[in-house]
Amino acid sequence: MMHDKRVFLVTEVSSVEELADKLTNYTWTCCTGWRLGKLLFLNDATCADGAQEYAVILDGAEQFQIESITFSWCKPPEAIQHIRQCIEYAEGRAEPPMRWPIKIRTDHGKKCYLCN
Repeated sequence: MMHDKRVFLVTEVSSVEELADKLTNYTWTCCTGWRLGKLLFLNDATCADGAQEYAVILDGAEQFQIESITFSWCKPPEAIQHIRQCIEYAEGRAEPPMRWPIKIRTDHGKKCYLCN
């Protein structure tokens, strides 16, 4: 995760398909994050009009980045495959390509400087 001081507003999604739609069909602010089960998909873009790259975080007692995916380069079916692969990593059925310990802020009461 490139932006260790960024605050994220995380919204829960209910399905892989819903998340794939949001990540491939829309452009989001840099403080946007999504939760699907134990996984956080946090916007790691360098600017709001740049490529929509997301750090995939395994969220638990400790937090680990397990993947980084540029969803703006994906069509929904490809995004669904990536998300399902990340679920396999989270469930221990496959070894993630990375496992970096990190600390993130998901303060729901605060906004990033771009949203103020």
